[in-house]
Amino acid sequence: MMIDRRQWLAGGAALATAFAAAPLTARVSPARPIGLQLYTVRELFAPDPIGTLENVAAIGYREVEYGGGGYDKMDHAALRKAMDRLGLKCPSTHVGYEALAADLGAVVRMAKTLGADTIVLPWLTPAMRDPQ
Repeated sequence: MMIDRRQWLAGGAALATAFAAAPLTARVSPARPIGLQLYTVRELFAPDPIGTLENVAAIGYREVEYGGGGYDKMDHAALRKAMDRLGLKCPSTHVGYEALAADLGAVVRMAKTLGADTIVLPWLTPAMRDPQ
């Protein structure tokens, strides 16, 4: 099959446009870190928090979000020390309503110690959601 000059030029122009646009599309979506919410491994975390953090880091995660597993009663400075050693960051943490209502200052101190700048209240009972 023969192509004429017009078809050849159109195909070449389309190919050149595709190659020229490739670097632009690569810059549009910056890489974002993928983290693990520790709630998903809470049964492993509760008895062995440091070992769990080591395993999480070993498989490639660089961010974690605390939630479940009893972390709120643990030594937060020790958790932070382990995270620093493993290259893990904690951008946010989940905290239950009872803890927030009981001692907001303690929750903020815990979050700061872990390195979190966001505290999430993940759930409210249906009665708490009713505005009446």
